[in-house]
Amino acid sequence: MYLQMLPVTAVVGGEEWEWLHNIWLSIWTWLRNATFHVWAWMQRAWANSLAWLKEHVPALLELWGVVTQPLNDNPAVTLLVSGAIFLGPQVLLLPIFLVQLLFYGILTLFGFGLHGIVRGSPAAAYQSLAYGGNTPAGSLFAIFQSIGMKYNAVTLSSWVFASVRLLAGAVFVYMLYVVLH
Repeated sequence: MYLQMLPVTAVVGGEEWEWLHNIWLSIWTWLRNATFHVWAWMQRAWANSLAWLKEHVPALLELWGVVTQPLNDNPAVTLLVSGAIFLGPQVLLLPIFLVQLLFYGILTLFGFGLHGIVRGSPAAAYQSLAYGGNTPAGSLFAIFQSIGMKYNAVTLSSWVFASVRLLAGAVFVYMLYVVLH
């Protein structure tokens, strides 16, 4: 078996390849027209966007002034309200949080850490002595171990609440700057 070598003119030109040339011309014409129309659309979109911005940016800046005017008129009240929202219920529950931090501090002192029982700690010695390394489920020791591993002082369960608190924090910092200067 061998491949027949055709003359170059038969491969490149000739009537049997005219259909391919016609397809290529059709594709090229379509691409050229599509590019022209897309470019014209992009120019119109850019011009319309600039016209919209020229028309609406002053209105948006005026709206910003209207929205921030009450904040600037009452900086002390704004500072207190935004600070309370930003700091959240932790401000009201500060005594309970202090007791909670004391409790977690004691747990950490005894060896109930974030990654389990700390080696060489009193908790490790007690676990080895009392349980032989096996902690029964539901025991006070197991509860302390779970509490020590799952503690997180600042928890936010919802991104909506986190966003509101972040916005209130930004207002709080801005108003603190306004009040102090």
